[in-house]
Amino acid sequence: MIRRLRAVTSALALALATLSSSAFAGDPSAEELKSRGNQAMMELNYAEALSAYRSALAKNPSDVALHYNIGRAHQARGDYAAALDALLEFEQKAPAETKAKVPSLGQLIADVKSRVGELTVHCSTDVTSGTVLVDTTRLEGCSVAPKKVRISLASKSAVVEVRLESSAFEAPSLKVNVEGGGPPVDVALAVSPRTTAGILRVQATPAIAVISVDGSPKGNSPVELSLPPGSHVVDVHADGHESTRVPFVMEAGGKKELSLTLEKTPPITKRWWFWAGAGAAVAGIATAAVILIVQPEQESSKGTIDPGVIRAPLATF
Repeated sequence: MIRRLRAVTSALALALATLSSSAFAGDPSAEELKSRGNQAMMELNYAEALSAYRSALAKNPSDVALHYNIGRAHQARGDYAAALDALLEFEQKAPAETKAKVPSLGQLIADVKSRVGELTVHCSTDVTSGTVLVDTTRLEGCSVAPKKVRISLASKSAVVEVRLESSAFEAPSLKVNVEGGGPPVDVALAVSPRTTAGILRVQATPAIAVISVDGSPKGNSPVELSLPPGSHVVDVHADGHESTRVPFVMEAGGKKELSLTLEKTPPITKRWWFWAGAGAAVAGIATAAVILIVQPEQESSKGTIDPGVIRAPLATF
């Protein structure tokens, strides 16, 4: 009897496992998707977790806890702007008893907000055929009317580059300091029709290196500017490093990118000319000693110096 009961139990368990596996593979429920996401988070697979949570929310929009889970998945991936949106939605929609399960919610939202920077970007003229890059965020087109953009910051304060990419227009790239959680930073791009000038972009290591173009300092890396067609020279120097000079030719309407790494300056004792100079000095001393030694001594009776009077310093060794 016991053996028969065990056999039935085993068969039932196998059937349930098969049914569950089939349902999970075919059309998983919101709870199954949520469990998938939780497991992926534990395995540090944040992209898979985010996908599972989004699918679960689409099946069950009333499960507000999924907004919190989605926010944490975005945070783990470094997308603080998206994480902030999800966490704020959770804070707005979740009932008090659900929010009570996250006692540090306010601090979490404040921490995430401190890693989100805001900018307002606009151009001196409307640009429809172009893209504005704000760090790694792309904005299609640019107009006179300001456009707000939020970006995730690697730290609570960061220098962000804003530049225009367009075949018909050009604008000098700008670097602005953005504070996480601070007021929006206004960025105005001075746009002009693209001419025959080419674009030069220079990356240098170390980042403190000063980049000069045609003898004119342009600042630290990276540097981007427009240049007329023809021959040009880039000089890069930094304290404690060997300077470098790179001549190049800019083609009309072309784009030139240079990536330069400066070598550290070796100690003076490692330089060949130090040892060559030291050798020459030693040889000179030896020669002087030989000359002093081999000079014949004059007879006192034929000398022109009064006895006991010395008109030159003595050489001693």
